[in-house]
Amino acid sequence: MGYLGHQKERRLLLMKRKLLSSSLLIFSLLISNSIGIAATENSTSTKFSTDIDSEILSTTTEESAKKEAVTPISDITNISDSLENNIPDTQIIGDDKIEKFYEYAISTGKIKRELYSLEDFIYNYKISLNEYPETKEIFKLEESFDEWFEQIRFGALPDGQGEAYSENSITDISTRGFSDAQKRSANRFKKDLRKGDIIVVNSKGPGHAAIATTDNYILEMTGGRNPVKWFAGGIEKNNHQFKANNWLFGYSEQGWTPDQNINYKIQIWRIPNKNMANQVASYADKHYFSYSGSYSRNINLKYLISPGPLVTNPNYCSKLVFNSYWYGSGNSPVVKDYYAHVQYIYPSALPDIFQNGYTPRKIGDY
Repeated sequence: MGYLGHQKERRLLLMKRKLLSSSLLIFSLLISNSIGIAATENSTSTKFSTDIDSEILSTTTEESAKKEAVTPISDITNISDSLENNIPDTQIIGDDKIEKFYEYAISTGKIKRELYSLEDFIYNYKISLNEYPETKEIFKLEESFDEWFEQIRFGALPDGQGEAYSENSITDISTRGFSDAQKRSANRFKKDLRKGDIIVVNSKGPGHAAIATTDNYILEMTGGRNPVKWFAGGIEKNNHQFKANNWLFGYSEQGWTPDQNINYKIQIWRIPNKNMANQVASYADKHYFSYSGSYSRNINLKYLISPGPLVTNPNYCSKLVFNSYWYGSGNSPVVKDYYAHVQYIYPSALPDIFQNGYTPRKIGDY
């Protein structure tokens, strides 16, 4: 059934979990508000210890940074003008105008027509637009909705693939069973997973990311079910390592329960240098979980969404993956210096952070 057939039911579901979805969007907004502030690709940067004074880091970043130009969209009607009048009702946005924006999105190369249908694009656009005024007001943001939606890749995965935000992401799925198709996808995922792989999850909002520390274990900053703490106060001892099966299906391990990640679209990305992938994965394990590489955790990281990609504690999901490759690669030219100066690391941007010769390829969709 198309978007219109589901609209009433989906909007009722959204109301039930507004706090969670709004907080997820807040993360995206924070990222989009600052991701363009960076040094140019040609600037040089030295990998340095995380004990550097944050004030010095901030000063260095400001002096070397410049605003990255936003791709002009002046030739496209701003289809979210109603936000200026505080009218968040998605019904006032015509599908024909969103279709024009869809064509523009394709022209940027960030989404692919054959992988992201117009129907799903319209649905994701309207959900996101409906919740934008509140977060825009909270953070006094100046970006238009369209500019923000472009900066989060129009809700797509790194390869341009997109689908309507799953209702699983806005409903209680803790007691649901898993379909045969999900079980097959999980089995493929476990078979394909290799040490050092980058995992990107297209859950509602900003998404999620993790790194494989072995062929069977996944390290992540899990987050939690109180999104207010993601931005204020943080969540202590939030770095967790799970067996792949537990991570996929949400089974508890070492006293913590991950999300049921199999309910979302998942992608595995892998750099071409196996030795470097192994090196980085071992570094992540011994610097962000256990000094000895043991099963039990003896390194504690706080979860907090805050600026500064080179600071390892506090941390959040996609920044942990970035830190693993930035520091774990040593002096090898693996990660672009550019990303050392951005404020936030977005999950779907992870495949873009690598230098030529280390660009990861997609292993599969699950």
